[in-house]
Amino acid sequence: MSRDDTAVALANILPAGRGRALFLGVPLHGHVRPSRDVVSALVKRGEAVRYYAGGGFEEIVAATGAEPASYGTPVVEALPERVAELPRLSLVVMEATKAVLEADLDAFRRWEPDYVIADLLAPWGYWVAQILRVPVVASIPTFAVNRRVLVSAVRGGVHPRRLSDALAKEGAVWRANRMRRRLATQYAVQGVGPTAIVLPRAERQVVYTTRAFQPHGDSFDEQRTIFAGPCLVGDGPVTEAPDGDRVYLSLGTLFQGDGTLLDLCVRALDSGPWRVTATRGGREVSTAAGSRVEWLAFADQREQLRRASVFVTHAGLGGVQESLLAGVPMLLLPQMSEQAMVAGRVAEVGAGIVLGAKDVSVESVRRAVEQLMTEPRYRDAAMQQGVAMRRDAASHSAAEAILAFTTTRR
Repeated sequence: MSRDDTAVALANILPAGRGRALFLGVPLHGHVRPSRDVVSALVKRGEAVRYYAGGGFEEIVAATGAEPASYGTPVVEALPERVAELPRLSLVVMEATKAVLEADLDAFRRWEPDYVIADLLAPWGYWVAQILRVPVVASIPTFAVNRRVLVSAVRGGVHPRRLSDALAKEGAVWRANRMRRRLATQYAVQGVGPTAIVLPRAERQVVYTTRAFQPHGDSFDEQRTIFAGPCLVGDGPVTEAPDGDRVYLSLGTLFQGDGTLLDLCVRALDSGPWRVTATRGGREVSTAAGSRVEWLAFADQREQLRRASVFVTHAGLGGVQESLLAGVPMLLLPQMSEQAMVAGRVAEVGAGIVLGAKDVSVESVRRAVEQLMTEPRYRDAAMQQGVAMRRDAASHSAAEAILAFTTTRR
């Protein structure tokens, strides 16, 4: 019997409405949005879910049926700006962990959760679960990581690109580890070692992609790793042909640096024959830049992708999967190792073209977009992947697997 079959069987045995879930998230679109289907499935099973994200995500969370909540510290609200400091990420998340435990632990305790669901960037969730002595489930909005995936990531350039980054990372790790030891003593928490600062381990992890799309998906334990598939909120089969010459450009809200890459893409696309819609991602953009470009502060990405023929993206997993669901091929411009893995997977299935940092120029961007526009094989591959993802999405069985795990540990 497969895990999905087991989950369905348990759904018919175990009573609904039996638990309280404390979801400890972060105020980032790429982390909150992928979790919506699973949270909604838990609520439909009768679970009470209190979802901490804040940062203007109250409406999105409430739409799942969960109770929106905000942290009692501004440190978490500042995370969207600070997580871009990759060399200092370990220190950033440990400072947030310390702040959340000081501000919110009593509130978490009063709510008396039966289990915790902790976002990948919310390691305080693992601390809270230990302190309250309840099980914890990891919420993974990126590709899952194991030894085989890490080897691929290192080959793709996980190490800092500059000596200054390496030195900053070493200093940040030392300070984060010192803070970790102090907190472990203060709260009597065991088993949270140095690697758990940025790669905490849980007995169960929910990953918002399919096993087929996950790199080395067959190497993950079927019981521990629950592949829920992409979020399908607002999704539907592709029924209309896209505008034949429309390009959608979005490089996300993080890791944009000084805007050089965005400006380069605008110059490349503005000089071509295409209609271009671009999101600023919170950046201030001169109206002189890209005179033919339609600028949006933020956009309904699914709606933009329904109209697009090509998506120019930084290769975040959420956006990539939305593009595949819409059957739109991609030009992928990854800015960090996680994105490089996603971009490589898209290229591997034939649904896009990857340009690394050394290969990006006005001419290479223009040439790649032209290739994606004129060669149907890219769109065909994207359509095939989208159909497969929609077929393999498993939010309800993922919710049942969470319930089966947490119920036995109450």
